[in-house]
Order: sequence, then C-alpha cells, then structure tokens
Amino acid sequence: MVMRGITRGVKFHLPNGTVTAQTIDLGDPVIQIKQALSNLCNLDPSVTTIIGPGNVVLHDDSTFGDCNPAEGAVFFLKSV
Repeated sequence: MVMRGITRGVKFHLPNGTVTAQTIDLGDPVIQIKQALSNLCNLDPSVTTIIGPGNVVLHDDSTFGDCNPAEGAVFFLKSV
C-alpha cells in the first residue's frame, strides 16, 4: 500500500486529442482521476478507462501507486 503524499508529475492523453499534465498522488484512487478527466472530455466515466505505462489497464478500485509510475509517465484515457 502506498502512503498518501507521494506525488508524480505525469501526462494524460485524452480522447479529444489534448494532453494534460497533472500531478497525481500515488495514494489516490484511479476512479477519482478518471472521473475528473472524463468530465473534461464530456464523457461518462463508466465508458472510459485509463491505460498506464506498458499498456496496463488501471482498475477503478486500484491506486496509481499500484503501477508505481515514474516521473513524467504517460497515461491514456480511452473511451470504450
């Protein structure tokens, strides 16, 4: 389990073609960031998924610490 307070600067590629730089807390649930990013794209979070480094699907009930991204890691918000 990753303790809250450990952060990383990462980039998210969104379905609308934009890239957004975010600072994420590794203890935050994936669903929290997924909901915020989905709202930016006017998408229902239930039809999106986050793909992390190595093409790993991040599940809503996991945290970003579960995939332990490096500083500058790239993630993709995909509409399914």
